[in-house]
Amino acid sequence: MPEGDNAVPEIQQVILQMAQLLQQMAQQQQQALPQVQSQEQILESLSSNITEFAFDEENGVTFGRWFDRYQDLFENDARQLEDAAKVRLLLRKLDTPSHSRYINYILPKLPKDVTFEDTVKILKKIFENQVSTFRKSIPMSPVGEE
Repeated sequence: MPEGDNAVPEIQQVILQMAQLLQQMAQQQQQALPQVQSQEQILESLSSNITEFAFDEENGVTFGRWFDRYQDLFENDARQLEDAAKVRLLLRKLDTPSHSRYINYILPKLPKDVTFEDTVKILKKIFENQVSTFRKSIPMSPVGEE
């Protein structure tokens, strides 16, 4: 063990190294924090610009039509978001019945296990107009026309 005067410089050196290490750790933490905050800020900002989706087959309110309004937003404005964040954003814009229907459709998977692209495909499939094959194949003419 160092004696007297020799111990002070060694202790000062250790303290200096610890201070430098703490400073490096603080810088790394500050650099990571803005990225997390910006992801949340982007998510909140985008969310406020998207209306809620409520499937209404009788009035032609399908997911495909609703998504067409916001596709550019998801492709461009949300490009900095991770895929999972885009899925969360999309699903939080579904009304309760639509969200429940989607969750039941993908079981046993969880929403986090489905990519954004697949989520959109599934939502388009389950929230489209359900016109029967019979009605699609037979053109309807107004009553009285022959």
